Parts: sequence; structure tokens; C-alpha cells
Amino acid sequence: GKVAVGGFSITGVALIGAVALGGRFTTPVLIAVAFLPTGAFNVLLGSLLQSSVEQDYLGRVSSTFSSLTMLTLPLGSLAGGVVGDLFGPGGGIYLMGVATFVLVAYFTLNARIRTLPCVSDLDAAQLGLGTSE
Repeated sequence: GKVAVGGFSITGVALIGAVALGGRFTTPVLIAVAFLPTGAFNVLLGSLLQSSVEQDYLGRVSSTFSSLTMLTLPLGSLAGGVVGDLFGPGGGIYLMGVATFVLVAYFTLNARIRTLPCVSDLDAAQLGLGTSE
């Protein structure tokens, strides 16, 4: 939980900073920095999925999760295009930074997410998934 809050806070600051500071060097560097925590979070999410789902269901759960994730890509692309048309590229990046802080606020206010232990210490019971045993 703390990694998600800290990482996405860095993402929000970097995205808003990329727009506020501008520049041919600063903007791409800050955008790259913004997506480092997102990549780390995705790795943690994958590890969480693999460690908390029973082995018999792991393939089904992983493929369903991946399929649902891929289904959202066209919607995100469409939304990004609309936002870019309405507010321009800088406005779109700024809004993404603001939206990231909304996510940080949700993670911070949600005690269950905020107090999650390390992925290596989690199991299905702690996540409320139960077991079939």
C-alpha cells in the first residue's frame, strides 16, 4: 500500500512538473520518471496475483485479468484522443497527473489498501479471497 501511494505520488508530481516546467529536455525526462513507478506497481500486481491465487485457478485468473486489461486499451486511447483534442497535449498530461492524485487519495483513504503488507507476506486469506481447501 505504501509503495502504491509513494510511487503514484511521484508519478503525479512528475506529470504535472513535465507540463509546468516544459522544455525539450525536462518534459521527456519527467514523463519517463512518471512511468517508472507505474511499471514497478504492475510488477507488484502481477506478483500479488500469482502468489494469492490457487495454483488450479492461476491460468484462468491470469488470462481473465490480461483480457480485461487489454479490453480497456481502446477505451483509454479514445479517451486520450478526446482529452487531447479538448485540452491539447499539455492539458491531457496535466489531467493525467491530477487523476493520479485522485488515485493516491483513494489509496490513502482506503485503509485496506494503505495497510497492505509486502507482496511476499500476503496470502489469499489476507486478501479476503478464501480458499477451496
